[in-house]
Amino acid sequence: MESSEVRIFSTSVYPNPTTGNVVLILKEPEISREISYSIITTEGVNQAIRNRVSESEVNQSLSEDISKLKNGVYTIQLKNGAYLHFIKVIKI
Repeated sequence: MESSEVRIFSTSVYPNPTTGNVVLILKEPEISREISYSIITTEGVNQAIRNRVSESEVNQSLSEDISKLKNGVYTIQLKNGAYLHFIKVIKI
């Protein structure tokens, strides 16, 4: 049976858990269009931090201040066209 999973980019986030700033690293030489990302609470509420990341920012580290968000578990949702990728981050 073949896997239908498509790997669209490699990501990492640190520090995790965090008290404020979180660094999101995007690594993928084949991204050819803008991607977007948002932070979603466990209740499903979208806490948009940054809606667009241009091609020139891919393969870079992006820093976002999430200190104003309540403590808890969040999901960073990255979207590239029709493909989605999710990363969990803990705010303490």
